[in-house]
Amino acid sequence: MWQTDKSETIKTYEEAKLYVKNLKLGGYTDWRLPTVYELYDLNYLFDLHVNGTCDFERKGKYWSGEKDGEGMAGSWEMSDQCDPERRYFNKSEGSVRAVRP
Repeated sequence: MWQTDKSETIKTYEEAKLYVKNLKLGGYTDWRLPTVYELYDLNYLFDLHVNGTCDFERKGKYWSGEKDGEGMAGSWEMSDQCDPERRYFNKSEGSVRAVRP
């Protein structure tokens, strides 16, 4: 389950973790930061047009959380070689689009 609306821009990983810790949405409180790979999968589903009736802005920079406790802000962007390959580019800040188990 994905958060439909993204957060405002968040400047640090600590603030991003606090945001999801305090997020109460749809009757749930177990939200977390997505992994880099979950962010990729979300883009891929939209690229394949298998997102059903779900429609939201996916462009932008987003925080991710990793298993080792280190997070980063970044974005999946199309390759500069004009092919359909996406690359993850690190950024200094971003929004949160939380997921839950």
